[in-house]
Amino acid sequence: VGKTAIAEAVAQRLVAGEAPAMLLGKPLISIPASSLIAGAGIVGSLEERMEKLLAEAKERDVIIFFDELHTLVGAGASGSHPSGSVANMLKPSLARGDFACIAATTDDEYRRYVEPDSALERRFQPIRIQEMTTAQTMLILTSLCERFQTTHGVTVDRRVLSWLIDFAGRFMHNRFFPDKAIDLL
Repeated sequence: VGKTAIAEAVAQRLVAGEAPAMLLGKPLISIPASSLIAGAGIVGSLEERMEKLLAEAKERDVIIFFDELHTLVGAGASGSHPSGSVANMLKPSLARGDFACIAATTDDEYRRYVEPDSALERRFQPIRIQEMTTAQTMLILTSLCERFQTTHGVTVDRRVLSWLIDFAGRFMHNRFFPDKAIDLL
């Protein structure tokens, strides 16, 4: 639906000086949740990563973007230490306002993983993003194809793009525009 693209647009506005005064001058750092969690099989290593991240975010006064926020809920928790989840480590820093935070997830994943944790839910203000229309998706695909042509010398006929959008709309019900059409392209 373009959640990550919106975070990228926020970063561009920050660079251009077109953001609220309280955010100007702050770098936006994207932290893919999967990268934070990856390879953290050793007990305590995920907690150590998270503590370092939170301390550095506070010290440098940054905006952190967590893509796929739902994957952090429960990550790092164990039967003996359910409070050791990344989300539980994140909540106090967010409550104190140590740094600004933007997160992305789907509506379904938000309802399933974030809403049940009322303390975590209070730390975020949801902004619902509607799926792009087929016309908006066509504009995005056209722009991508222009880059393909410039970079790789590949030309894609507009009729092919229309077919991709139609196919994605009819058969890819578990995904959203523009992503499902981009994946086909």
